[in-house]
Amino acid sequence: QSNCPEEGIKYLPKSD
Repeated sequence: QSNCPEEGIKYLPKSD
């Protein structure tokens, strides 16, 4: 998770 920043950006917009 920490080593994969793209994951956070993927779920960020999805939540919106």
